[in-house]
Amino acid sequence: MKAYCLSNASENSIDFSPFGVNKLEGYRFWVAQNEEGVNQQEMFIFRKELLWGIFDLERYRLIQQVIGSEDQMVSSVRFDAQSQFADEETTVVLFFSSNPKMITHYKIKFQENGVYGEINGGVSQEMPFVVGITEVGSHDYISRVYEGAEFYDENYQIIEIEE
Repeated sequence: MKAYCLSNASENSIDFSPFGVNKLEGYRFWVAQNEEGVNQQEMFIFRKELLWGIFDLERYRLIQQVIGSEDQMVSSVRFDAQSQFADEETTVVLFFSSNPKMITHYKIKFQENGVYGEINGGVSQEMPFVVGITEVGSHDYISRVYEGAEFYDENYQIIEIEE
């Protein structure tokens, strides 16, 4: 997958790091590491393909290549994902960055059945990252609505706001 990413990347991406996301088993997210001073974000999304639906041969298929806007510190993508052994798809909102501004903290805001909630977390300020929220939409008596995200440096100064 890394070789595929490098050969099909935008010209500003010099390396890629793989990431997984909780609740998205069977997916790999490869985030670009960019040249010094380049702030455009890039990610490749791969999904594991099982032979005859049961045999795991560690084979992945490209789902999507996402390239963010220029000078955007954090980019996002919304897509429908299906975990390896799940029967239904779930809508996912992911945020990714090569982290040129050394983001350390994030807050993802949502409403679940009309009640406000937040996902607060941290990432390594020296590494690219992928974070997100799953199960967006209505299913199983739960209605989850994504409302926005904020990304901060180590001093809690806002770096990027996504809505």
